[in-house]
Amino acid sequence: MDSFLDMYPPNDDSCLEEVEKPTVRQKRRNYRRMAPQERLDLHGFSIVSAIIELEDFIARCKRRKIEKFLVIHGKGLHSPNGDAILRDSVRNYLHDSPIIGEIGHPSEKEGGAGATWAIIKY
Repeated sequence: MDSFLDMYPPNDDSCLEEVEKPTVRQKRRNYRRMAPQERLDLHGFSIVSAIIELEDFIARCKRRKIEKFLVIHGKGLHSPNGDAILRDSVRNYLHDSPIIGEIGHPSEKEGGAGATWAIIKY
């Protein structure tokens, strides 16, 4: 018995073409444009408490297959010396984490310097 495709071949070869996989550059661009799927607000936390909360948050995101999240840490405007201690600690933690692929700064309307987005590696 002949197979269906032998009996009824497609009219053109377009259906036989392989779908191109996105390049690494295209994937990175898509992730950067993607809206964060989850948010964590760390305003008012101490550095130690913020890092503990961030670790738990990342673990929950990874279990739920969240790809991109936003951490709101503030700009440090209310810190004693105006230093953004929490911002720097959060960014350093994310940068050094083996499960975080990329971090960046959102637009001003999404928090600007007072927030950081991150992409989880899978």
